[in-house]
Amino acid sequence: MVDRNDRIVRAAADEGESLLVDDFVRLVEQYHDNDRAGVARETLDAYARRLEDERPDFDADAFLGAIDDRLTDDGYATDAFYRLDDDRVSVYPAQWHDDLGGETDLREYVRYLGALEPGAGAELGGAGRGVPEHELLDAVGVLGGTDPDAAKAELERLRDGGELVEDADQHPNARVRFPDTERE
Repeated sequence: MVDRNDRIVRAAADEGESLLVDDFVRLVEQYHDNDRAGVARETLDAYARRLEDERPDFDADAFLGAIDDRLTDDGYATDAFYRLDDDRVSVYPAQWHDDLGGETDLREYVRYLGALEPGAGAELGGAGRGVPEHELLDAVGVLGGTDPDAAKAELERLRDGGELVEDADQHPNARVRFPDTERE
């Protein structure tokens, strides 16, 4: 039996009909107490069934089917979920877990994600240099196990200290990068 986190259920239920399958998997992967990379398929099933109990308009089978339809073992692919081991699912490829798993330093994420070749995930969030802020914070949350509020505060600290720079903060796809004086 899966011990579900009520914070996850509330957050997913609060999204209502606008809840995307990507956001659902990310939410469970980030906030469910996992002992290793990704989230067990049975855990996703348990959360989907609980959400279906909370929201009669939610179709757990459709959500779980959408996850299965997009599941891949390959490297980065647009609009995919990744199979880790035999029974685990992640919003990030296994290689990202291998390279960044447990890392909490935002600068390491900017280096890693900023160095990816186009088509390997770095293009998320639109054109421009750097890493989209939302992708950076999501990645450190899932891969590094860092609370999003703490990661955002750390980003602001690094930005205020001049270690990282960012496009206009109110831009929906603000990109984070190293200052031009430092090699990316």
